[in-house]
Amino acid sequence: MNLFDDKDTRTVAMEKLSDLLLGCDLGVEATKVVIGEVKDMLEVDPTLTAVDLKRSVRGSLISILTPSDTTEGMLFSKGSGPTVWFVMGANGMGKTTTIGKLSNLLRQQGKVAGEDYKVR
Repeated sequence: MNLFDDKDTRTVAMEKLSDLLLGCDLGVEATKVVIGEVKDMLEVDPTLTAVDLKRSVRGSLISILTPSDTTEGMLFSKGSGPTVWFVMGANGMGKTTTIGKLSNLLRQQGKVAGEDYKVR
């Protein structure tokens, strides 16, 4: 799929990019950030090439997905009790895989991790 095809209008390209990011489970807020950054770049320089836009998207995704000092604050509550995460989604969406990855991360950090429970 060529998101930044010269035949597409900028609006169509942004819609394609948004659909792709949401389809990859990036999330609504993160998708809005990426789209916003690309639109900002285009406002500054409307003559940007597809290569420039791809670099921008790549940079935005790396920035969003790179852990930072505030990452733990997003994952854990500030209360004294345990943190409970509820992971929900359709079959085949990667919930168990994500839970496994989070559990591994928590074990590496010396924190306790739980297990998943599947309702059938």
